[in-house]
Amino acid sequence: MFKMLSFGAVLLWAAVAAAAGPYSVHSNDPGNPHDSPIGNTDPRIVVWADSIIDYSPAPGVGVFATWPDGVLKPELGYASPITGIGSLGDLYDPNNQPEAGKIPDYSGATQPYSGNPSDTTDEYGFIGHDAPGSITVGFPRAIRNGDGPDFAVFENGADFDLDPTTGLVAELAYVEVSTDGVNFARFDAVSLNTDYIDATWGTGTGSIDETNVYNLAGKHLNGWGTPFELAELATNPLVADGLLDLDDVRFVRLVDVPGINDGTYTDSLGNGILDAWVTVNSGGYDFRLSEGVGVLNAVPEPGSITLLAAAAAAMAMLAIYRRRRAG
Repeated sequence: MFKMLSFGAVLLWAAVAAAAGPYSVHSNDPGNPHDSPIGNTDPRIVVWADSIIDYSPAPGVGVFATWPDGVLKPELGYASPITGIGSLGDLYDPNNQPEAGKIPDYSGATQPYSGNPSDTTDEYGFIGHDAPGSITVGFPRAIRNGDGPDFAVFENGADFDLDPTTGLVAELAYVEVSTDGVNFARFDAVSLNTDYIDATWGTGTGSIDETNVYNLAGKHLNGWGTPFELAELATNPLVADGLLDLDDVRFVRLVDVPGINDGTYTDSLGNGILDAWVTVNSGGYDFRLSEGVGVLNAVPEPGSITLLAAAAAAMAMLAIYRRRRAG
């Protein structure tokens, strides 16, 4: 799905309507104690992800939605990045396959479906046969474990009628972090939804109650980021084994959740996860590098560390000088 709304339009209303769950509404919910969203112009954001380490979408993403870095690809026949997003793609249910011999409506496929869900080389991905799409990004400065949220992840979740009581059309993703780019720890997540609020136009644009979702990227409206706190990973085995340094997180990986809600993809409590599914073409979680992951607590630049050390040394010398004069 690709639906971008201006941040200015988002600010036209305060999304603090009555909600069923304990977690934040899709935008502008500063009083929520769990996951108050971060605006993309929040001055606390000090750096943004600036490099794509790996982009591995599921099969079938349309070519116009494979530009997560916004870099021109003239070899594909386009003069501009078109959207500047990289969709992670979605996966079909093997028990409800597209019609064989045809290209599904609105899909990004260029060849008809063969009728074989086990074919992992075609443009059709299936649950149980293909891996969900993922993207790994890097940063100019590492993320550290500080006070409050350490980083926020942004997607283009949509509320088509601009009514926060009707839920959010969301494409969700698991969030993982790493120090070395090899060992990744996944944040525990919660998803309590069992049905859509509104699926008038089909489940591919079905809206969910985002107040029942925690620690899954994509639960907030376009222009608002989902916050993550590294302290929640303090008991992760990778930390105990010295493979993940919460004060030196250099990589964030997002893994799309095919929201079929049948128990295949679950939260940390074992609940199936529900989101807009199945989506095609620009389906699955959508990522744009220029506004994808914002860092609130970053490791200071070397120059800043040097200045702080020099200031501390100067203060120590001044204290010694004053004691000597007093003596």
